[in-house]
Amino acid sequence: MNSDRSNKLFNVSFSGEGSIDAGGPYRECLGTICSELQSNALSLFIPTANQKNDTGSFREKWTVNPGASSHSELEMYKVFGGMMGYAIRTGEFFNMDLCSIFWKSILNIDKDKKDLEKFDKYCLQFLDNIEHTNDEQSFMPFTDYKFTTNLTNGTEVELCENGNNKNLSFENKKEFIELLLKARLDEGNLQIQSIRNGLEQVIPFGLLKLLSWNELEMLVCGKPILDIELLKENTQYNGCSANDILIQNFWKCLEEFSAEERASYLRFVWGRSRLPLTSKDFHMQHRIGIKSHSNPDLALPTSHTCFFSIDLPRYSSYEVLKNKLKYAITHCQAIDTDTVAGEILDDEE
Repeated sequence: MNSDRSNKLFNVSFSGEGSIDAGGPYRECLGTICSELQSNALSLFIPTANQKNDTGSFREKWTVNPGASSHSELEMYKVFGGMMGYAIRTGEFFNMDLCSIFWKSILNIDKDKKDLEKFDKYCLQFLDNIEHTNDEQSFMPFTDYKFTTNLTNGTEVELCENGNNKNLSFENKKEFIELLLKARLDEGNLQIQSIRNGLEQVIPFGLLKLLSWNELEMLVCGKPILDIELLKENTQYNGCSANDILIQNFWKCLEEFSAEERASYLRFVWGRSRLPLTSKDFHMQHRIGIKSHSNPDLALPTSHTCFFSIDLPRYSSYEVLKNKLKYAITHCQAIDTDTVAGEILDDEE
């Protein structure tokens, strides 16, 4: 532990380097810890189903591993919770991308279908398809299912006693939906409790309960900031160039956006709210193309989330571009066709 009066939890010295830890090595160490937590190096956190399937929103998110239940793993979760508390108290943020259900579970806030959609969209679609069947004939495709489900780590669990031998039917579909939803929303409770135990050793839980889950996330991780220069370095242009006045106006618009608006743009164009940390971490280039339209000023930008790309009409001015882009990223978040978000509203205009 650190014995001085700085905000650091511990001092860092790198082997073979002569750096003095005035804060830089400490922050680099925290960044490395977060990178390893969100990788295959450790078993504590795993990608959400949306990340693995590259679908839905918030595809960059991670969640606790419901299979990490050994004594040593639970102790590591407890240490992680303590470090979350120190992050809150010192303002040294953790660069963690954890789904909303994680933060709600920490605070014992009720969770619902919207939270399931944010980490496993396909599972929610499956439940909705079952719920909206109107008769036994339309329910026939689901009769082979048992009262079981797979958690995020792939483990199959029974939804009730002897669930492997209980068939899903039109008559018991409501029970099945309720049990499956509860199982998925509550997965990881054991791991969350260990994290909460560590967090409570630093900050009283009564104080934490005064926070919303968004506020807790911001206190631990800070605001997600879209690095414009990093995005520029990893952008390709189709039918235009970086010197095009439309493209210059586009970058000017992003630079003037707030942190929340930049995150909304990234979700609109890629289904994520954060960029990779470095250029080498980009597995796909951001693409900007030109969208042909008889009256560009009446058209909206079109995004292709599977391809991290956006098509821009040739707007007549910067103000038109800014207004249309803001409208698209604000109103088109729910249009998740993974092909052309934005065209539906475009056609209405």
